[in-house]
Amino acid sequence: SFALESTLSVHYQLPRSFLVYFLHFIVQVIAAQSFKLTSFHVLQSVRSAMATFVDKNYSSFQEFSSSFEEFKKTNHCMFRTKSSETVAKANLKSKNQIPAHFVYSRIDYVCTHYGEPRVRGNGVKSRTKHSATGCKASFVLKYNYYEKHLAVINVHLEHNHPTTPETFAQEYQVKRLGQAERKSLQDLVELNPRNEPLMHMVNSKFHKSFTLAEIRRLKHQLKSDRARGDVDDLLDKLEDLQAHGQVKVIISDNGSGSLFDVVAFSTSHMSSLFSKYPDVIYMDGTYKTNKCGYPLYQVMVEDGCGRGRAVFYAFVRQENADILSKMMATFAEFMGESVNHTKYAMTDKDPNEMNAIRQHLPHASNVLCAFHVHKAMKARLQKLQCSKEVRDRLQQLSYLLVTTNDIATFQRHVVAIKSLSPEFYDYIDNHWLNCIDLWAYHARLHSRLYFNDTNNKCEGENRRLKEILNSNTSMAVAVKKLFQHSLTQQLDVRAASAVETMSSIHFRDANPRWQSLYSMFSSHAVQLMLQDHVSFPVPAVAEADGFDCLDASGVHYHVIGRPLSCLCPFYCQTSLPCHHMLSVFALSFDIVQSDLYAPDNRWLKQNVVEDVPLPQVHTVSMHSLVGPEARHHRTEAVLARLSNLLKGSGSLQFMERIEKVERVVEAWEDGRDCVVLDVEVVADGAVVQEELVADGAVVQEELVANGAVVEEELVAGGSVVEEELVAGGSVVEEEVVAERELSLRDVRDLNVQLPLVRKRGRPKMLRTRSYKKSKRVRFNSDVCYVCFQEEVSRELCTDGSVMDWVGCSRCPRWFHSVCIDALPASESWVCSFCSSVTS
Repeated sequence: SFALESTLSVHYQLPRSFLVYFLHFIVQVIAAQSFKLTSFHVLQSVRSAMATFVDKNYSSFQEFSSSFEEFKKTNHCMFRTKSSETVAKANLKSKNQIPAHFVYSRIDYVCTHYGEPRVRGNGVKSRTKHSATGCKASFVLKYNYYEKHLAVINVHLEHNHPTTPETFAQEYQVKRLGQAERKSLQDLVELNPRNEPLMHMVNSKFHKSFTLAEIRRLKHQLKSDRARGDVDDLLDKLEDLQAHGQVKVIISDNGSGSLFDVVAFSTSHMSSLFSKYPDVIYMDGTYKTNKCGYPLYQVMVEDGCGRGRAVFYAFVRQENADILSKMMATFAEFMGESVNHTKYAMTDKDPNEMNAIRQHLPHASNVLCAFHVHKAMKARLQKLQCSKEVRDRLQQLSYLLVTTNDIATFQRHVVAIKSLSPEFYDYIDNHWLNCIDLWAYHARLHSRLYFNDTNNKCEGENRRLKEILNSNTSMAVAVKKLFQHSLTQQLDVRAASAVETMSSIHFRDANPRWQSLYSMFSSHAVQLMLQDHVSFPVPAVAEADGFDCLDASGVHYHVIGRPLSCLCPFYCQTSLPCHHMLSVFALSFDIVQSDLYAPDNRWLKQNVVEDVPLPQVHTVSMHSLVGPEARHHRTEAVLARLSNLLKGSGSLQFMERIEKVERVVEAWEDGRDCVVLDVEVVADGAVVQEELVADGAVVQEELVANGAVVEEELVAGGSVVEEELVAGGSVVEEEVVAERELSLRDVRDLNVQLPLVRKRGRPKMLRTRSYKKSKRVRFNSDVCYVCFQEEVSRELCTDGSVMDWVGCSRCPRWFHSVCIDALPASESWVCSFCSSVTS
């Protein structure tokens, strides 16, 4: 057109305005003629496709579906189902049966723009979009009983909106991404890309027409769908991990859905470490290691170099008694017979952890971390109403109460605390003096704990794990990083063992006489021995059953046996040669150096960690879970029956029954179980702590029936039945919770979910903008916006010790979990203030 304009203006000297008008007219004429020709051919093809689709008879629903999809693409229009009736439902109404391959007997299809828009707002937001435009396009697919095929009837295909390729590309069904496409974008969305580059990438890669608003919605949907994707990724990682060790997943099914209760694993090298050093374990949990909110528990041991090594990892859904018991059962199953050699288990004072250890590690004794004991006593002192001088003195006495090695000094400290503060003494008496052997130094002075009075090995490992894990880590990535961390630990163990074996360290402060002895042990063990051997020598006298050594403090210790063993605290704690044994060896009582230690001493350099065969473990176990509502109704029913029985009994009968109920409740509170015989706690007997009385005989931890005593067995009519219950002379097998054994591949077919952690923790002081007043306002996040108090009483809390808070996902308000109607279990929770504003 530019060349034609130049030619006409030069040769014919026409005005420029006339030329512009003339050329514009010519272009419109050419475009109109071209449009008429094009639209005529398009209209002919559309009518041909429409006639083919409407007039055709379909022998199956699958044939109709393929033809319908081609029709929608050709006509650039989209339909949706308004109503339908399946073949199964139609066959119930009529004697003439429709074959099943037709699927539907009738379907009413309408355009996606069918109907009138329903305006619910007040016109404030002018950008609101409505898909309904009042379009009347529709048709019906119905089964013809006479000709036995599907036919299209009641056809109205006139649309009141444009049906172009551009509008068709904006339809939701066209822009919807498939499962494979959505999964390919999930990893990209985790990086939180900008919306505009993501929109261009999606449109060019998948040939879609997404807008920025739709991209924002897509990102939110992909983050929500990530929970299910995490399950598949987690199962993939666990399947890969099976080649390197043991894996177990425990799933609970409450009828409406399934959840992972425990996800545990242990490599073959970790199991070998435990079989080598099983006598003392250290257990602790840490938080904020994954975005599902699962606490991470680990079990550790101390190796021959004095370093803590993890031997077991487990993610648990909650820290209640049931799930922790499942976790410890999994640990015992992983380690096999080695758990019988575990003598001590160190934890904080969590009754659920202690009961789980007591249940599944029968030969292990619970010991408490001294740091947590100090922390609990100090927290109690902060709430005590007294002067600063008295509080400081009580804090000093409570510290000495834990660390003193003499029982007489311990009693003096107790008396001093009682004289200073009777209130604090009542706390000590009720919570600590009834379990002195768990935390007091003097009570466990002769326990083989290797001078470890705290759980610092677990705390140090938790700090290292926090460097590789955080609250945004998915469960699959967390398992992968833990496995990589275990491989690093395996290399570290081998490197440390090689260094200890090949190196020959000369200790400058050591007695040259014992250099050959020290060269047999690791450097950590030598450091412990050097601190004890400062008191060498001591007088030693031979006796009939061994040797008597007089310590510098005036205490006599006996050295007996071959190899030698001593009753002093150092040898009892470490199993290393003490200065009493060296004194006996120095006096040449026919003692050689090899008699100073056992050949399998854990501190010897020559003892290396060897691989052990792993026991067979079921990878997946599924338990039936009784929901909170069912537990509530059943508890109320039992309480009602119990109330009627107690109210209707006489005075003596009431006292007997209520005493039995109280004793059963006390046993449950202490973590002990009760055996029921003939629907009574003990037939013709009474319960005495952990003892059962029958026929007038008392046997501790044994059952008596018909005058015969059988340890850990029940007797019925003179016959012994192991691990079974006897009622009325008949054997009744113990009822257990329904459990199913599955594989990791079977879990993919289940509706197992990983929850996303909600907004939890301590509130932070935030400033936000008020949408109504358009000014800065401050929310007081230290108080609950229901009760307007800072804290709630410990009796109302979830676990009795931690103040549980829940934050709104739309505003900075925080609430006590006990003050709201129901504890939110989803990722986000909206408070009543925001929900009222929204409605």
